[in-house]
Amino acid sequence: MVTNLKKRTLELFVLGATIAALGCSQGPPKFEITGNVTLDGQPITTGSVMFSPTDGSRDVSRGDVVDGRYTLECGAGEKIVQIAGFTQAEKVIPWTYAVANSGLTASVSEDAEMNFDLTSQTKTRRRR
Repeated sequence: MVTNLKKRTLELFVLGATIAALGCSQGPPKFEITGNVTLDGQPITTGSVMFSPTDGSRDVSRGDVVDGRYTLECGAGEKIVQIAGFTQAEKVIPWTYAVANSGLTASVSEDAEMNFDLTSQTKTRRRR
C-alpha cells in the first residue's frame, strides 16, 4: 500500500509539473532590439521608444531611452516605431515622431541594433 501511494504521488507530481510547464509557455519568440536615438545629432537624454505591429495586434513593445540608448524585447514582424523624449538641452522631439503615423518603421526578425537619427526639421501638416 505504501508503494502504491508513493507511485500515485510521483504520478501526480509529474502531471502537475507537465501542466505547469505547458502553462508557462513563452509564446512567440522575442528578440532583443537595441540602438541609439539622436535628434539633430545629439543623443536623446530621456524618452521612450515603442514598437507596434502594423497588423494592429496588441503585441506592443516599449523601452526607455537613457543617454541616447534604448533596449526592448520585441516579437518578429513589421513594426510602426514611435519615439518621444528630450535632449540634454531640453529640446523636445517633434510630435510627428511620437504618433502612430510617424513614418518610422522597423522589420524585426532577430536580435538587432536599430538606430534612429531624427531631425527637428520635419514636414509640417496643415489643418483644413
